Amino acid sequence: MRETKTLTLLVLTMETLEGQISPGEISSLASYLSSYHRVQGSPGIVEVAEAISDYLNDNGIDSVILKYQHDKSLYPFESDLLGWSIKSANLKLISPHRLQISSFPFIPTSVVAHSPPGSFSGEVLHIPRLKEAIREAEGKVVLSPHFSFESYINAVKSGAIAAIFYRRTGSSTAFPYYSLFPSQDDIPYLKIPAFTVPRELAQIIEGWIERGKKVVLEGYIEATYTGTASIPVVEAIFGSGEEEYHITAHMCHPGMTVNDNISGVVGSVAGAVSIKRSNLEEKLIDKKIVFLWIPEFSGTIAYLRTAVGKRKIRGAINLDMIGEIEDISGSSLNFVRPPVHMLSDLEAKLLREILRALPRERTFSSPIEYPARKLWIVNYESGSDHDVYVSLGIPAMMLNFWPDRFYHSSEDTMDKFDPKTAMSIGIAAVRSIISQLSEREVRGYYNMVYGIDLLKAEPEAASYVESLYCDVGRERGIYFEGCGKIESTLIEEEKTIKLRAKGYPSFRAYRHRLDRELYEKLLEIQEEHPWIRTVNVLIPSILGWKEVGEESLRRIVTGETGHTIPNEAMRILTEAQRQMGILSWP
Repeated sequence: MRETKTLTLLVLTMETLEGQISPGEISSLASYLSSYHRVQGSPGIVEVAEAISDYLNDNGIDSVILKYQHDKSLYPFESDLLGWSIKSANLKLISPHRLQISSFPFIPTSVVAHSPPGSFSGEVLHIPRLKEAIREAEGKVVLSPHFSFESYINAVKSGAIAAIFYRRTGSSTAFPYYSLFPSQDDIPYLKIPAFTVPRELAQIIEGWIERGKKVVLEGYIEATYTGTASIPVVEAIFGSGEEEYHITAHMCHPGMTVNDNISGVVGSVAGAVSIKRSNLEEKLIDKKIVFLWIPEFSGTIAYLRTAVGKRKIRGAINLDMIGEIEDISGSSLNFVRPPVHMLSDLEAKLLREILRALPRERTFSSPIEYPARKLWIVNYESGSDHDVYVSLGIPAMMLNFWPDRFYHSSEDTMDKFDPKTAMSIGIAAVRSIISQLSEREVRGYYNMVYGIDLLKAEPEAASYVESLYCDVGRERGIYFEGCGKIESTLIEEEKTIKLRAKGYPSFRAYRHRLDRELYEKLLEIQEEHPWIRTVNVLIPSILGWKEVGEESLRRIVTGETGHTIPNEAMRILTEAQRQMGILSWP
């Protein structure tokens, strides 16, 4: 009787979650928070954490700012990061015409984040790919669409006096957002200032050079490195139950950018404020909801490193880019699931609540209403803070609008942001944690995603998708059609790979720890197969579920992705993780 009464109270309170905060309040907060230049390692990331905490406290929500160091203690999962503070910057075209191109802080993304200070004036040399040092670049300003930390180093090794980068995709008029993310070990390479320019301007400059005109750029960056960066994490906790669920949103990226990821920040704030104003907290006696606002990846790694193993974290929902106006950005809402081996009723509940939260319309003659927004159910893929949870064996989902033609650019601005969508998604995340589903509903969801995965899989991978679902079903008591005749993905007499450390290494960590030959092979594979980053997270996640051999691991990864994973890619990745101390062989 008591359980029924508690459930009824929760259902009634869930209904009152709606209407506790307005889109106007969310829009004002988003505009305010986006004004901070919140690049990781900069003063702005600390300032925006303080602003978020102050807003929560002003609304009666107890929050704390936990402070960690972005130092070598994060190895083998992440590298250390230099602190960085920028004061001003300016870039001008001097010849063949005079033009003020950009200045900081007016266009925050015009400076490559973490760029060294310095001034320059010189002739521009266009280099399509900076894969190695180029003698002709000595004393020149290098212009290239090929950005990476390795590209920047090659510009330095070439003797260039500055590096200017642009992007071949996305808006042609936007200044792209790029970051160096340097560690202490990278200090010897931090020698020349680095800017970004729009593709439209870069193509004009390239045309002048091709016609034999001398192009001269002049600029300066006034910035300093400030030792080891700090990692501020804002935490707010509701409820008193032992089992806890996390709602996360990263708060980093350049000033004036909104959808990535101020949208996730204010969406999760909407969820927290709605709990407080609806008095739901006092009814959360069997659960704990932990809201986290973090610097992307580093904050989640630092926080979970001390929490995992000591607390019962049952699941996480990552809100990353949840406020797009899809007709402007060209986006769809992606419901990114945890890996198949982590099938969770939380993902079923989240999908139901998202379907309820989105605007709905009737079809021509059906009594059922359907979402009036584009929504995709996506197999697990890496790219944000849900990766850290997954690598640690915790089911985590991500809600994310993608693709976005203004992603990581100066044009990710308030005019592309829908506060009502961000607010609704944040509240839906809360509702999914406290809601209930019947066994029939959960079973229906599991079989739905099973069918979707079979339909999407490559023909060569479909049998591994089927086998993986059947293995999980046998283990968890979930019925999937036809599993009585399906063989396991596992090879019984294979020598197993041992998982030595839970978590996954970032590519930054690989750059500092792997031998050079292996790291370059890894970069080559990533360039050809961008999905390798997803496999990088899946490997330790799968081995945390089952210790299996190399071929069984490849089969499971193939089942997870619906894509046949080449043996060579698996070999290089597992060797990389072995060198990092994540894996070992008997």
